[in-house]
Amino acid sequence: MTRFRARLADFAFALIITLSLGAPVSADKGDPAGWSVATDPRKRAYLKFVEEADGPRTLLFACLRDTNMLGIYAAGLVDGAPRNALMSLQNGRAKYGLRGQTGVDEVTGHPVFAYQTDLDATALRYLQSELMPVLQGKGPIVVTIGEVKREVPVAGLAQPLRQFSAICFAR
Repeated sequence: MTRFRARLADFAFALIITLSLGAPVSADKGDPAGWSVATDPRKRAYLKFVEEADGPRTLLFACLRDTNMLGIYAAGLVDGAPRNALMSLQNGRAKYGLRGQTGVDEVTGHPVFAYQTDLDATALRYLQSELMPVLQGKGPIVVTIGEVKREVPVAGLAQPLRQFSAICFAR
């Protein structure tokens, strides 16, 4: 298989998995405006930012410790054309970058950015050392995907972040 075909197959697989996860960027009825966290007994934590109540999740960090998977998603910051894309999250001097895919959420029709990775011990340490300073900064968090930039306020993030961290980074 050529490198191009292998990369295309990886991209298609990741996009199918992302779009079949139950529409992670879709808002749940009752998602409040601002930052919130949802947890469940399976050691899963979802840290999310919604601009308006019941709106699309501008940012979603999904830490699934039971399956050792991390997902980072953003809605409304891309055009939805399927392709590889870079996302940067920056807060002051702290910066976290990742490579994901764009596509359209089949449930909501919103264009989305999606990144997923295995969450082994090395990845978990890296995530804690590189992403947490971005989330703990004084703000705002500047989200950049391609040419699109959006500032996400950090007001109201501290308590949901503590709950998210307690599950995601617990040993």
